[in-house]
Amino acid sequence: LPQSRRPARSVLLSRLPALWKSSGSKPDMATPLLGDLWAQSPVEDRIFCSVLLFSWAVYLWEALLAWRQRTVYKTTTHVPLELGPIMDPETFEKSRLYQLDKSAFSFWSGLYSELEGTVILLCGGIPFLWSVSGDISNRAGFGSEYEIVQSLVFLLLATLFSAVTGLPWSLYNTFVIEEKHGFNQQTLGFFFKDAIKKFIVTQCILLPVTSLLLYIIKIG
Repeated sequence: LPQSRRPARSVLLSRLPALWKSSGSKPDMATPLLGDLWAQSPVEDRIFCSVLLFSWAVYLWEALLAWRQRTVYKTTTHVPLELGPIMDPETFEKSRLYQLDKSAFSFWSGLYSELEGTVILLCGGIPFLWSVSGDISNRAGFGSEYEIVQSLVFLLLATLFSAVTGLPWSLYNTFVIEEKHGFNQQTLGFFFKDAIKKFIVTQCILLPVTSLLLYIIKIG
C-alpha cells in the first residue's frame, strides 16, 4: 500500500540539472558523473527511475510501431491486389482515411496519458491521493487501522480521476472521429448515461474483488 510520505520527486532526478551544469553541458563529461550519481542514489530512487524509464521506453516503442503503420496508411492509396476481389476502391479509401484519423488520435491520447502518469509520479500524486483517502476514511469514522477501507476509497478516487481526465478524449473520439466517418449512433445524453453506468458497474466489480484480495493478504 502507498505510504503517506512526501516523495515529490526522486533525489536522483532533482540532482540532474546540477550534474549537467557541473559537466559543462558536455555529454561525454556527464556520463561518468551520472554513473557515480546512480551508484550513490538510494535503492528506491533507482527503482523509481528504472520504472519511469521503462514506461517511456515501452511507449516510444509502441509509438514507433504505430508510426510505421501510419506510414503504410498514407502511402497505400490503391486497393492491394489481394483485396481487389472483396473490396472496392471507395470502401478502401474510407477505411484508409478512418485509420489515419484513428492513428493520429491514438498517438496524441497515448502521449497525454504517458505525460499525465509521469507528472503524477514526479509530483507525488499517488501518496497525496492516499493521504486524502485516509482523511476521508477518518471523517467517516474509520481510523488508520482500517487499511482496507482506506484502500477502497483510494481506488475509487483513482478510477474517478482516470474517468474524468479521459472523458474529453472519449468525447472527441465519439463525436468527432466516429461522427466524421459515420459510425457514431449516440446522442450526448446517451453518451454520459452510458459512461456513468460503466463507471458504476466497474466499481461494483472492482471494489469487492479488491477488498477480498486485501483481506486475504492481511490475514495471510
